[in-house]
Amino acid sequence: MPWIALFVGCGVEAPTRDSERLADHGDAVDVPAEVLKNSTDEGKIVPFASETTIVFLNFDGVTIIRGNRSDSTTNTSFIGNGGAVPAFPGTASQRDEIVVRLQQYFKDFNIAFVKARPTSGNYTMMAVGGRPSSINYPAPSGVVGVAPLDCGSRMPRDVGFAFAGTIYGMMKSRLVSSTAKTIAHELGHTFGLPHTADGCDVMSYSSCAGEKAFLNKTINMQSDGRGKCGFYSVNTHAELLKILGANSGTTPPTGPPTGPPADTVAPAVTIQSPTANATLTATKVVIKASAADDVGVARAELHVDGKLAASRSSGPYSGDLFTVELAPGQHSVRIVAFDAANNQGQATVNFTVADPAAPPTTPPTTPPTTPPTTPPAAGSGVYGAGCTDAKQCKSGICAQDSDGSRFCTETCDPQAPTCAAGAGCFSAGGGGHVCAPLAPTAPERPRLDGESLIGGCSLGDGPGRSAPPVVILLVLLVGVLVRRR
Repeated sequence: MPWIALFVGCGVEAPTRDSERLADHGDAVDVPAEVLKNSTDEGKIVPFASETTIVFLNFDGVTIIRGNRSDSTTNTSFIGNGGAVPAFPGTASQRDEIVVRLQQYFKDFNIAFVKARPTSGNYTMMAVGGRPSSINYPAPSGVVGVAPLDCGSRMPRDVGFAFAGTIYGMMKSRLVSSTAKTIAHELGHTFGLPHTADGCDVMSYSSCAGEKAFLNKTINMQSDGRGKCGFYSVNTHAELLKILGANSGTTPPTGPPTGPPADTVAPAVTIQSPTANATLTATKVVIKASAADDVGVARAELHVDGKLAASRSSGPYSGDLFTVELAPGQHSVRIVAFDAANNQGQATVNFTVADPAAPPTTPPTTPPTTPPTTPPAAGSGVYGAGCTDAKQCKSGICAQDSDGSRFCTETCDPQAPTCAAGAGCFSAGGGGHVCAPLAPTAPERPRLDGESLIGGCSLGDGPGRSAPPVVILLVLLVGVLVRRR
């Protein structure tokens, strides 16, 4: 019986004897420059592995987030448009058998396959289950795997897919072997290997009469692999040794890695704008902040006045992190950053958003509290002008202070005094009130005191009474007697 070619994508076996053919090669996705930058610690190139490379086989289903990065710790991928990948359709024993087969494919290399998500460090994740439609990936019909073509294996948290749901629907009896082969092939792409032309090499989508392997010989590239990642021919075995390192001779673990220490360092968060206690004139507020972590920031949240307002799970985590519309009034903004180990760092700032409809406030003007430094000219007749006779004063009242100086004064109402600055309204003999300087007064206006009489009209508190607390006063009226009847 001849073999039958099934156009079902990389990693699929044709159900004939021991031969296998991998068809439809729309599974190696080139990595855009922006994705590479976002996935390599802001452009810092990650060196080839010096420790065991961890591959997390996610058999339990996962929700993939669309983003401009490849990040296993946050389930973020630039492939497809996000979505829910269902769990692996097989049994627990079939999962274990897939792990054993993968260990055989990669037996010469320093790599470990785990079925539980690591709690820290970098690792590649293979989502094992579902179909291309699960992540809204427009793959050719029947494709059973897809992964980033990560040239040089520079992204330390690659995310790849083995669509076991498609394999189960097409060849349920070969679910384990086809799924394991698909995972091995897609992992090769995440390590920077394009498609090779030898059908017995894991990276070829052509058929092989025996079992596939990473061949230790130089192989030309298939047509869609020529020039990719700089290869026109490649020894996939030697290339993986360079990228992953050699197996130390111990059996790779199937549980979570215990080597790397637990990540206990929380991200550091700083808010640059708004500044503390600032008053903003616009209700649309841009929050400028930065979050950094020794391993990497997984996501950042914006809390406004104690409530979650927004979240992001893709970088960069610096610059204009969030934009929010706020009502006028006082507000408290908190940025919380999380790493893959769920350590949290945060920063808070309080500020005020001004009401744009409120009229501007102007400070009240304060009248001068001291009399003018230059006294009015003698003979002008106004308050404070020098006088020798009451007729020289417009009010008809000429007063004399204790040093004999004379000046014009005027009547006043203590309920609504209209005296000039530096003067008060005081009681005069006979029940009236007149304006007189407050103490201390300017040198040219000594305070009034004494009991001297000019013209027989006394102005003051009257005999036997104490003077006002701020002035000792006895003013004499000449020509006009002030009375209020």
